[in-house]
Amino acid sequence: VIRQWPRITEKTLSDDSTRVHRVATPEVHADRNVVDVSYTVEVTDLDTRQTELLRETHSMRYLFTPEIELLLEIAGMKLLESRAWMSDDSPGFESWGAAFIAKG
Repeated sequence: VIRQWPRITEKTLSDDSTRVHRVATPEVHADRNVVDVSYTVEVTDLDTRQTELLRETHSMRYLFTPEIELLLEIAGMKLLESRAWMSDDSPGFESWGAAFIAKG
């Protein structure tokens, strides 16, 4: 998040009857390690042309490995392994997601 600042993204998917257009707008709160992502989703029935608009915000706290290790220690657990999401690489500055394996 710090190195690859979040940006506005748009995605559209459709089939023969429905079109879905989603806009994700991030707002970074670096002082709290939080990103609020506001989603606007427009669902259109292609037959009737009726549109429904949905809005929601997902507040996501991002953590770093030392924080996870500390929280695991507090919980009486130990970090066994970590990997960048869907990769065999260790989490790093280029990682947006990661998986951690711990044991209590």
